[in-house]
Amino acid sequence: MAENEKFYTAYSHGNVQPGSELKYSSTIYFNDTDGFLRPFAEESTETLTAWMEKSVSAEKSLYAELQSMVGKWQEQAAVTLLLQKAVEYLKMPQVKHTGNVWQKSSDGHADEISNMVYRMYIHVYEDTKYDRALKKSVPVAWYVSWRVSLNVLPGQNGKTIAHQDKKRFTDKAASEKYLDGRKAFYEHLFYKISPPIPQEYARYFMVNGLFLPGYTAEGQELPAVEKSASEVLKELGGVFAPKQERTGFSLDGELSHAPRSSKTSQKKKEKQELR
Repeated sequence: MAENEKFYTAYSHGNVQPGSELKYSSTIYFNDTDGFLRPFAEESTETLTAWMEKSVSAEKSLYAELQSMVGKWQEQAAVTLLLQKAVEYLKMPQVKHTGNVWQKSSDGHADEISNMVYRMYIHVYEDTKYDRALKKSVPVAWYVSWRVSLNVLPGQNGKTIAHQDKKRFTDKAASEKYLDGRKAFYEHLFYKISPPIPQEYARYFMVNGLFLPGYTAEGQELPAVEKSASEVLKELGGVFAPKQERTGFSLDGELSHAPRSSKTSQKKKEKQELR
């Protein structure tokens, strides 16, 4: 029996998705090697059972330690997740709008007006019929469509507030009067670049539960930021905790980002304490 020969085979596999998931599995199998088992065959069942129970107890203690480490991973992964969501928030592009000015739509087939919250477009289709007497096509009806919707973020499904599709008129002046009335009825939505958002529409302008920059809700003011990001990370602990408070980490964390003119010397000091 070779000195380095083992009586078991172990298989382990796993992976970690930062801020999301930890997987690890380990399985062992007995190898039929006579040299290892023979000494134990000389012992009594009672002795072997006592030894086995002692080993099982030690194994369970190791498992408890492993669970404790998983708990530490969960706490650190939660910090990673928080930072991931913050980066996702900051990377969201701003919506495009016309600045509350009527313009031709991008496809050239409609007129639209928009700001950071609302969008309205109108489209008029002129139906014609060939006049044999005049030997040319002449308009016989006007089909008017309009829609008021939220000017949502890229990738989101639009939210229609009100609309009318293909309303038929046989008089052009009447169709124009109707459209002028619709524009006047909704002009109160287009008096500011970023009008306050009704509570029922608030979620369309949030990313990860936070209003994007420049948006506000009706009847609410944005709450003051009471703690800096550095302070929050220090309180959450883990790799960003003050050095004297760190436990279970072999690597020191570092918190830094591009300086801003509004940063105070106190906040700079906080960052240094995290290193």
